[in-house]
Amino acid sequence: MKPKTFAAALLLLATTGAFAQTASYTYNWNGSTSGGPTFTRPEEGLGGLSPALGVGASYRAFSFYVNLPGQYEFFSDAENHWDNFLILYSPSFSASTPLANVLLANDDHPDDGVGHAGFNVDLLGNRTYVLVTTGFAAGEDFGRYFNSITGPGVVTAGVAPAVPEPETYAMLALGLATVLTLVRKRAAPQAAGGAGS
Repeated sequence: MKPKTFAAALLLLATTGAFAQTASYTYNWNGSTSGGPTFTRPEEGLGGLSPALGVGASYRAFSFYVNLPGQYEFFSDAENHWDNFLILYSPSFSASTPLANVLLANDDHPDDGVGHAGFNVDLLGNRTYVLVTTGFAAGEDFGRYFNSITGPGVVTAGVAPAVPEPETYAMLALGLATVLTLVRKRAAPQAAGGAGS
């Protein structure tokens, strides 16, 4: 293989991602469900609300969005191994309707057991998500937690910025076209009058 051909092939592979390393970002935060607001948490299988143990469970809600779509890993570590529970919502969470907008729930992390909750899930970029950290048994499972989200994009706390609908762009283009037409119409008589003088 000629040196130029080899260099071109390497450049092509590098730009297509064959050699590119996937960046991974982790967002960490901590808090406590002690003294937090309460709700009736969903069951892990999302088949309904927990009829006994989940009634009056204290929780903390964390709103966020990611800038890139892809698979993200969620992990929660409960201080002193109280039985924590994670619930993911999108685009919003309301304690009065805890089954609305729910995507996923996990009680015990499959690899780490009680005191650890987590899951992997595909997220969309620039969409608001809410991660609720709560306990399995209300009145028994609460306390400090350490949470993390790891994935290909940057996690930002808060609500995703509004993305204009296609109709908004169409209206903007129509308005711009109207203004340009008016400017041309005004300029046309002046150009014609100036040429004849």
